[in-house]
Amino acid sequence: MSEIAPEDLYERPAAEAEYEERIQKSRFLGLVFPVTSDEEAQGILAEQKRVHYKATHHCSAWQLGAGSEDFHYSDDGEPSGTAGQPILRAIQGAGLRETMVVVIRWYGGVKLGTGGLTRAYGGTAQQALELVTRETVVLRRALELEFEYSAMTLVRRLVAKYHAVERELECTTRVRMILGVPVSQIEAIRAELLDVIQGRGEVK
Repeated sequence: MSEIAPEDLYERPAAEAEYEERIQKSRFLGLVFPVTSDEEAQGILAEQKRVHYKATHHCSAWQLGAGSEDFHYSDDGEPSGTAGQPILRAIQGAGLRETMVVVIRWYGGVKLGTGGLTRAYGGTAQQALELVTRETVVLRRALELEFEYSAMTLVRRLVAKYHAVERELECTTRVRMILGVPVSQIEAIRAELLDVIQGRGEVK
């Protein structure tokens, strides 16, 4: 059995983490959360605004996948570019996906200026991220197949060979299976599955 290709692996937080510091009389609280969707991240942000309702700003960023469309950031009233983007850069610099950071500020009466704000938000996010316990995850895509039950043993050998996982299984007169397959192995396992089912099923 081959090893999982490095390009099919990524890291994300295994649990939440937090870091707090005071900068020029302002209090900054950095919170890290594992997230898997925009909806989940938005819910976390709303909850933090509810819990820390006396704070001045709730700035945030999150990175889901590797694509340019898979991130979001917000300055939440701070000058444009001084909060959300530095937080996002800290996440990306840490090499993490499925990660959200909220940096909450209680204004202490001393203005930091744009450079000071950028350093404060980015630095708080970076310090919080350094406290994160990481877990390695396999990047998988779904593959659906249908075949005769007699091919089950051979199919499951291929599932093990390519480090795939069974996400759904339905057995009647035929077998319907949905696999999670490491992205770089999709075409290879598809070709071998088609050979195994020998025209008596399909791979979608």
